Amino acid sequence: MKMSMEKKVINEVIEEAIKYASLGLSVIPLGPITKESNGKKNISFPKGGWKKFQERIASEEEMLSWNCENLGMVTGPISNVLVLELDSYKPGYNKQLVETFNIPITPFQSTASGGKQYFFRYPTGVTINNDVCIGSEGSGIDIRGDGGMVVVAPSTTSYGEYYWEISPFDEPLAEVPPTLLGLIVNGTGIEFQKRKT
Repeated sequence: MKMSMEKKVINEVIEEAIKYASLGLSVIPLGPITKESNGKKNISFPKGGWKKFQERIASEEEMLSWNCENLGMVTGPISNVLVLELDSYKPGYNKQLVETFNIPITPFQSTASGGKQYFFRYPTGVTINNDVCIGSEGSGIDIRGDGGMVVVAPSTTSYGEYYWEISPFDEPLAEVPPTLLGLIVNGTGIEFQKRKT
């Protein structure tokens, strides 16, 4: 019985992977996702890494051969996606700054940790890398862009699940709000500051 239940879950995950790919979204197979007592997330990535999926979308044949429990979505130009992650459960969460973004209706999901991830169309003419703590240290506002990935529904972890509040199958990606884009391009996050030094 246990074997058939695991098989059912894997099939559902692969079905979703194929649906994401039909929207032009590059997905990757993931194994178990756990969290350490200090809050560090451990994600089991595929053998051989996932860099190739930053350059091409997996074929349906490849996806049908995956033995995975969870899914990741590659962000940046390959999927034409930029993700804004809001960790409102963090003590330093900058709610006032987030309110200035005037986030439009766009696909977003709840994360296993209790945060929200908003999916936008990747802006043209700029390169946007991953960055954390946009606006101020400990802001709880992160960006996933070129070279990044996010775990996506229907992934489940040892501490919760990912689920769409508004699915990309139901709503097209909105443009990145101008205020947010300005902050990203002007490099107000910690990772951007490290790259400058």
